[in-house]
Amino acid sequence: MKTVFYAPLEKMMTPKITKQAAFNRAWDYFIVQSNPPGFDPELNNCVYYSPNYKCVIGCQLDDYQATYVIEETSFSSQPEEIKMLFENGGSELFWSDFQTAHDSAAMAQSTSTTTLNPYFKEHFTRKMIKVAKRYKLTLPPLQ
Repeated sequence: MKTVFYAPLEKMMTPKITKQAAFNRAWDYFIVQSNPPGFDPELNNCVYYSPNYKCVIGCQLDDYQATYVIEETSFSSQPEEIKMLFENGGSELFWSDFQTAHDSAAMAQSTSTTTLNPYFKEHFTRKMIKVAKRYKLTLPPLQ
């Protein structure tokens, strides 16, 4: 299990991350900048936040906030210090759907559930468009 080092709580006090702001940041991070998905080949699993990989939740966090993340758990199981950063305390179904869009796009759909999907960006774009439609979010530009 990962050792968690806690940051000073005042570093956690930021404005709530809205659904649209989170969506825009993830769109920019993965689709515009073409960053790889939050999939750590050493762990053979999706990750929220690591030095080289971030998921849609992890790319919303800074290094201080990420010290509270517990890997290998659902978003709803994250500590309150993480959930309080998000609109409505992260309790809405959106945050789970948002994370699922990333995780399912990051994993290959064919031979194994632990193989990185080489078509992540294409699959993730389609899944993000579905999330945007479902939650009435505005799609950011592709550039």
